[in-house]
Amino acid sequence: MQKKGSTEHSSAGLFSPNRKKGAEMAINTIIMVILGLVVLVILILVIRQQVTKGASKYTEIGEDVTATGGCYSLFEGRSCVKGTGCPPPPDMVTVPGTWPDCQAKAEKQKTSFVCCKSK
Repeated sequence: MQKKGSTEHSSAGLFSPNRKKGAEMAINTIIMVILGLVVLVILILVIRQQVTKGASKYTEIGEDVTATGGCYSLFEGRSCVKGTGCPPPPDMVTVPGTWPDCQAKAEKQKTSFVCCKSK
């Protein structure tokens, strides 16, 4: 039997609910770290998916730019313009030739298109 004020502890007393505060703190910390890592991994996966989805749009633009035989050229400033002529000369000039992409737009929209190049 223990006397009041005694510093001796029984072996059953070491694992009593009153003596495990240090262990609870370590378990809580470990759980928080694991949850934090799970959230971080999910966040990285979501961001990676969105970046991949956005990058595919730029790939499509690149394919348009490298397409041959068309009027549209991002780097040369050419595009199909609705109508029979380009806007006033200070802005754009007509590019002579037959342009399949302008003809396809004209057939689809049932109006005329001309290839224009910005100065």
